[in-house]
Amino acid sequence: MPAIKGINRINDYAFKRIMGSEEGKEALLGFLNAVLKSPPGKRTGLY
Repeated sequence: MPAIKGINRINDYAFKRIMGSEEGKEALLGFLNAVLKSPPGKRTGLY
């Protein structure tokens, strides 16, 4: 897999640990809403 500038194994591991856990669910939803620019009050279909 070619390296992507700005992403390394430590960043990838940390992201997966934070966003991939049940405790990180709200953080993941907030991140996805920010990236996808969902309107305020509307959430993604992930619950």
